[in-house]
Amino acid sequence: MAKFVTWNARGLCNLDAQGSLKTLLSVSKANVVMIQETKAKEIFDSVWSLIFPIGWRWLGVPAIGLSGGMLLAWNSNEIS
Repeated sequence: MAKFVTWNARGLCNLDAQGSLKTLLSVSKANVVMIQETKAKEIFDSVWSLIFPIGWRWLGVPAIGLSGGMLLAWNSNEIS
């Protein structure tokens, strides 16, 4: 069964926000996460791989200017 979490992050380009996302994943035990307003102009696999545990996959839409950006991530061990 999928456990879905959505979050309007208002920016994930700083370490505090990234730490909050890691905590959210740990506490919620979610296996699907949708994040709005990442404000990330590019989807950096190197950054996301540090945030999401092994086995997670993600797709993203970059921000335009100072607004937008979305990230959908899922635990591929639980969601196919």
